[in-house]
Amino acid sequence: MLNPERIAFTKVDFDDETLQLVAEVQSPVAGAIKIEAQVQETTRLNGTLSYGDTQGDLRLTKWTFRPY
Repeated sequence: MLNPERIAFTKVDFDDETLQLVAEVQSPVAGAIKIEAQVQETTRLNGTLSYGDTQGDLRLTKWTFRPY
């Protein structure tokens, strides 16, 4: 059974003028993880997720349910 490992960010930088986010994790089990992204329209985070030598797109969107 695969369980997520609890890890803490070793570095988090956020520029409130450009809305750029950089977050890094260095874990003995998971290795190096880095997020470089930009907040867009206050509900989206778009950027890059790097895990070791692998890199891919990161797209997170906050959805809010509003009943009519």
